[in-house]
Amino acid sequence: MCLAPWRFIIYDTYMQNLKLHGSKNIRDIGGKASFFINESTGKPFTVRSGVLYRGGHLKKINRKDARFLHEKTNLNLIIDLRTPDEVEQKPDKAVPGAIWKHMPVYTNAQFGITHENWKTDTWEQLTARIPDMRVLYASALKGDSLEHMKDIIREIVTHKPEDGALLYHCTEGKDRTGIISLILLRLLGVSDKDIYEDYVFTNAVSMKHAKKYTFLIMLLKHDRDAANRLEFIMSADPSFLKAAEDAMTADWGSFERFVSDGLKLTDEDIAAFRKNYLV
Repeated sequence: MCLAPWRFIIYDTYMQNLKLHGSKNIRDIGGKASFFINESTGKPFTVRSGVLYRGGHLKKINRKDARFLHEKTNLNLIIDLRTPDEVEQKPDKAVPGAIWKHMPVYTNAQFGITHENWKTDTWEQLTARIPDMRVLYASALKGDSLEHMKDIIREIVTHKPEDGALLYHCTEGKDRTGIISLILLRLLGVSDKDIYEDYVFTNAVSMKHAKKYTFLIMLLKHDRDAANRLEFIMSADPSFLKAAEDAMTADWGSFERFVSDGLKLTDEDIAAFRKNYLV
């Protein structure tokens, strides 16, 4: 469970993390090199910056944050990936000029990924429910959640940059958002290294929050094992994202088959997405 090797800050990624008062994990996924080559220049394409953002919820943003998102990013569309209960409990603040669209990955609570308020569990019940995040990540690409993911990916892939920026977010900006970012960046030809660095960057801004809960558990419950397990599921560990990739291959044979047969994206859809988002 040692996370230290993955907690470094990637400075070029950090520079793309938006400095908002009420949300610390909203960032541009652009600026990354693609392995696709621009035939006119002979150089690799780069993922277009300033149009695709990933992040956590907007419940705590203030007016200055909302104005920044409107004026500086030209935010046009917000896709909220959370469950209906999460949205009801922590609704996003409005951003001027941006359409808010609710497209949940899950419709029901998934302990470990979704963040509905829970008040009925005893400590024993809570610790018994601590999940294997690898299993949860794989399950996000099966059954009803795959059907939802198909609609979400199509919404993003067909969004036109000239209409303005798009932000897709869950609660923390880690799990559901991380899997969608993986798919988008794979489609755009981004390297494993850059995809996984983008994913684990969440630790640079969220592990302080996780450590607070670990400290409280140790202080109140003196349960080091549970504290470590809870901290682990709150982290962005590369093995979680790898489990999602493995599920694609196991169920569909390859990422390409997952995209064509699972997500129902055509070659024309993918070509248009790359034309719009690679520069």
